[in-house]
Amino acid sequence: MANRLQEDFHATQAQTNYFFMIFPATYIPCCLLIPTLAEISDRRYILLMGSFMGCVCLLLNGPSQWLGLPYTMGYMVAGQIALGFG
Repeated sequence: MANRLQEDFHATQAQTNYFFMIFPATYIPCCLLIPTLAEISDRRYILLMGSFMGCVCLLLNGPSQWLGLPYTMGYMVAGQIALGFG
């Protein structure tokens, strides 16, 4: 994926590193919040929400002809954020 970012979007090495830093930057805080959410709400809703965010991530990480989403860096960043929350 790093090669695709550099070739398709002309991203520098630093931009590519920042792109791959998005997932852990959202995933780690979410992992710290999940035990608190598990005490408040039912765990099956947490699993459903995580599955939904994983689906959103997969739709945003590539060009989706089905939804008419173009192949842009903004959608890929949004997909990485959704992956962290999922």
